[in-house]
Amino acid sequence: MRSVRVRSAALIVILALSAPAAWGAPAPREDVVQVPWEYDTSEGFNVHRLTRDDLVRTDTMAMVPGFDPARIVDAPPVIDKRDFRRLQSNDYAPDRLFVRFKPGRGDGAKSAAHRIVGAEVLTESPAVPDLALVRLAPGIAVGKAIHQYLDRDEVLYAEPLYDATLSAVPNDPNWGDLWGLRDGPGATYATDAWDELTGGADIVVAIIDDGVDTQESDLFANRWRNEVEFAGVPGVDDDGNGRIDDTSGWDFGDNDSTILPCGTSDHGTHVAGTIGAVGNNGDRVAGMLWTCKLMPIKVQRADQCGTRSLDGSWPFAITYAAANGARVSNCSFGSSSFSQATSDIILATQAVGHLVIAAAGNDDINIDATPQYPASYALDNIIAVAAVDQAGARASFSNYGATSVDLGAPGVDIWSVSIFGDVSKKSGTSMAAPHVAGAAALMLGRAPYLTWDQARLRLLDSVIGTPSMQGLTTTGGRLYVPRALGVWVRPGGPLGGGTYQYAYGGYQLQLALSVMPRWGNLNIRAGSIPQSQVGVVTITKPMTISAVGGAVTIGN
Repeated sequence: MRSVRVRSAALIVILALSAPAAWGAPAPREDVVQVPWEYDTSEGFNVHRLTRDDLVRTDTMAMVPGFDPARIVDAPPVIDKRDFRRLQSNDYAPDRLFVRFKPGRGDGAKSAAHRIVGAEVLTESPAVPDLALVRLAPGIAVGKAIHQYLDRDEVLYAEPLYDATLSAVPNDPNWGDLWGLRDGPGATYATDAWDELTGGADIVVAIIDDGVDTQESDLFANRWRNEVEFAGVPGVDDDGNGRIDDTSGWDFGDNDSTILPCGTSDHGTHVAGTIGAVGNNGDRVAGMLWTCKLMPIKVQRADQCGTRSLDGSWPFAITYAAANGARVSNCSFGSSSFSQATSDIILATQAVGHLVIAAAGNDDINIDATPQYPASYALDNIIAVAAVDQAGARASFSNYGATSVDLGAPGVDIWSVSIFGDVSKKSGTSMAAPHVAGAAALMLGRAPYLTWDQARLRLLDSVIGTPSMQGLTTTGGRLYVPRALGVWVRPGGPLGGGTYQYAYGGYQLQLALSVMPRWGNLNIRAGSIPQSQVGVVTITKPMTISAVGGAVTIGN
């Protein structure tokens, strides 16, 4: 963290305590204070707008992953069954369907429907009421089965599992090749954020892909483990989740515990390396997170081995990820086919604070007009990512969309972990998405109290304005990690020299401050005080506040 001198345009404004009646009842989403700092450089300045909601979030517990049925609102979408009678694509699983029943239909009615169609339930969604993944008996065509389900009054919808397609300062020896994590016109400046945090053993990120070789030395120490199954009896479903021996993840394509990629494919392994290759270990590369827990979830069937196709069961992988502690899932793939079940599932994961980072796709098209899923689902816990090159230009292949794509991230000539102890260089929005997934996880590791919508807002508000992204993304910018993460004085920590005031006695004022080292966002945050007792007080004497990661000088 660099020392940054700031001068006040008028007087210094800071958060402090005031009388309980100062604001009365909490007001929704209203600015608490704006701090008109000006940098004495030519880089300009921005003001971070704090809200009362932001303040009280510092006193809340972290989101606890896991699905509580009482927290899930049973509000099924309005469906026209005719939309499901015509298949959108011929690329789908040959023997499985998503089936969702209307609310209040009993187990007997559901069982009768499955029996008449000739299907068995493989698993039911813990996130979406009345949604099941079913397997058809041999010889039953998918199209015929869908029509049979839709003909029944108790069925809300039935649809295929549409295939998706892959969108393909440490001492690590290949560090010099990792331009996306460093400083530069197209980079993320992760090195500045690492002054504050490089990861954490409790940060879990799911990689939903064609498999991940977590036996690779640069990933092994960061692999996720299902501790109940790991310590359990082989061949027994020790944790009762319906999946036997899912010690390190699950393969939803073949419904088994094999998470390794097949053949020579290294797509998922490469993605995992960008998110969380072990840093500063002298081995190949470093990820956005030097320490974390990488949860590999494979969604490729055996018959898809050697192709870029993925199985359409991947929405259940998101449910698995969220239920097992992941706040972030990376989805470096896409499909032109809309799935109502997928939309329902991703919406439901908002209840446990889950974010889905999705690649925008590699067709050089406007996905506002030609949707690509999951990036194009109209769900706010999805962040869609375009690719930029080292100069900050939009990659020639990258999809875009002024309302569908959120930001850009490095996606050209990206080096990462490969199989067989090697490294490989790849390009694609597949490579851009894990930069954002890693940054989101790093931010949530620093501030686990953030809800999914607060995390999304902070990540997208912190972008660097980038000409190649303006008019082509919702933010007009690219990922900038230090601004999202911040460098914070811990609540109750030292405030350095100078003076500050208590508005009223009897309360303990706790402040946290973050100054972004380049583009001038100044964040001030209060914690451990009731929302109704936060107010504004002015300080007329310049002071120095010592921030974690480096000193910040305020005043002349």
